[in-house]
Amino acid sequence: MVMVANKKSQDQMTEDLSLFLGNNTIRFTVWLHGVLDKLRSVTTEPSSLKSSDTNIFDSNVPSNKSNFSRGD
Repeated sequence: MVMVANKKSQDQMTEDLSLFLGNNTIRFTVWLHGVLDKLRSVTTEPSSLKSSDTNIFDSNVPSNKSNFSRGD
């Protein structure tokens, strides 16, 4: 998780994990980067959708802050 958060490349991960994973290091890093690529492709929205949907929740929810008290 730390290597993913630090955006390490597949080669950097392979080098860092080789001591722990031994012969399975390359197989693991290829699999992991495949999963990460798949997640990126699924979670990336086209730019036209991002701009039109950014305030969907803000504009449709009425503000009723004054109707609630701390005891509710």
